[in-house]
Amino acid sequence: MVESKLTHVGYELSEVNLVQADISFINHRAECNPYLKFEGVDKDFYPVIVSPMGAVTNEKNYKKWLDEGFMCVVPRTVDIGYRLETMYEAFTSFSLNEAESILTENVDKNRISYICIDLAQGTMNRLYEVCKRLKSVYGEQMIIMTGNVANPDAYYYYADAGIDYLRASVGTGSRCVCAGTKVTLFDGSVKNIEDVTVGDLVKTIDGSSEVINTFHNYTDTTIIVNNNIECTPDHKFLVVRKTDLPVGEITDEKIKELSFYIEAEKLTNEYLLVSD
Repeated sequence: MVESKLTHVGYELSEVNLVQADISFINHRAECNPYLKFEGVDKDFYPVIVSPMGAVTNEKNYKKWLDEGFMCVVPRTVDIGYRLETMYEAFTSFSLNEAESILTENVDKNRISYICIDLAQGTMNRLYEVCKRLKSVYGEQMIIMTGNVANPDAYYYYADAGIDYLRASVGTGSRCVCAGTKVTLFDGSVKNIEDVTVGDLVKTIDGSSEVINTFHNYTDTTIIVNNNIECTPDHKFLVVRKTDLPVGEITDEKIKELSFYIEAEKLTNEYLLVSD
């Protein structure tokens, strides 16, 4: 049997489908407009928003994405001064701390801004409160995207806060660590990455997560992180900036609040790995 190409890139055919509406008032496909329209941006975009990954979108190419008809998200790794300029033409990522402090004072209320509050834990109550506060100040002049979330009930909180775009689910992408990398299971035992199987419970920042699929990829390009982790350059690590951690306040809750993902090739001494 010939294996589907979709399986090779991590998707099963059963996961790629369109569900018909229960009832529709559209009489002909010509009535359908497949494009996205963003207020304040004089252009129609394809119904895809390019993710805030430094390997995909950055300060050098985000205008190219816009020119080609794709709304994109400028990542948090870009200088804050530059991000405060790009947020009026493309979605721009900010940490929760930046959203709570910088964005409450440095946004032009006469222009529509596009904000992506990018953090690892998309169901934090503080995120919900910050978004409500920003919406109370800027209203529809600030378009907010945030997440990721994998719980359908989180939608109701996001809607109540006035959040405009929800980043759903937590994906794996094509990033990898090499065979032999140690993975800690929830019970404290350790396995090599290649021995992890579907159903295993692995330890995570939030407790545990069940493995639902595994992938094997091949590459000639790897880098070494912390002298002991070999991975692809675009493999993401959960980090915090050293300057973001107040002295004496290094708690698990504070780390969850401040942490975000960054590609291995962009790691520098300014970051602390949440876990290696």
